[in-house]
Amino acid sequence: MLNQNLGVIERLTSPTPSIFRTIRNIALILAAIGASIAQLQAQMELPDWLLFAGDKSVWISGLLTALVSQLTVDYTAKAIVDATTEKAEKGYLR
Repeated sequence: MLNQNLGVIERLTSPTPSIFRTIRNIALILAAIGASIAQLQAQMELPDWLLFAGDKSVWISGLLTALVSQLTVDYTAKAIVDATTEKAEKGYLR
């Protein structure tokens, strides 16, 4: 039986399903675009709608989506990693 009561640190370090890795990477790109727009604001005049999109919605939604995607655990891969780690600790893998 798989232990699905994981702490935050265990979830962050556990394997992530491939679809959520893709979503996480897209979200990080959106967050980077939002941060870039915020930096451009200091150097030049930008339209108000672009400032709003870059400053608030894209940046926040990108980071939240990345966090949720990272916290999703692939329990099958985690079970394989845990079994391998357990065997290595017992000295079965040399």
